[in-house]
Amino acid sequence: QSSIEEFDFFTRQTSLRHARQAAVLTEHTERDLVCFDDLGIHRLLALNNDAGDLDEYIAEWLGGLIDYGRRNSAAADLIGTLRSYFGSGASITATAATLHLHESTVKYRLQRIVEITGHDLSDPATRFSMQVAVHALEAREALGPGKR
Repeated sequence: QSSIEEFDFFTRQTSLRHARQAAVLTEHTERDLVCFDDLGIHRLLALNNDAGDLDEYIAEWLGGLIDYGRRNSAAADLIGTLRSYFGSGASITATAATLHLHESTVKYRLQRIVEITGHDLSDPATRFSMQVAVHALEAREALGPGKR
């Protein structure tokens, strides 16, 4: 086989895999169509990591919140609050507006997140790691258990 045929075969296989992953991840977005190149960090989380590695990372950073949510079904959605907080650029005011809450409620929820996880949200590196964990959780939920 020529190197062009080999390249073409692997390019097609990669393109097909990318299209399938984009289709799966699109189901968890508000858009009808997502280009693979527009998936951002979800590309890395969904395609280049072992599911077990993602699960360990998620557990390290968000495990306490996940367990808390399972034990307290009537409790506030702390992961959703965290997702909105990161999506608003870590702005309490914008988070409150997005979630239709009072700022003091958002502050209380963020304090509960710190208490439950033991992670300091005022530290930029910690905030980044937790934000990656939220994205990893979204990717794992989109891909389902045991999938890569």
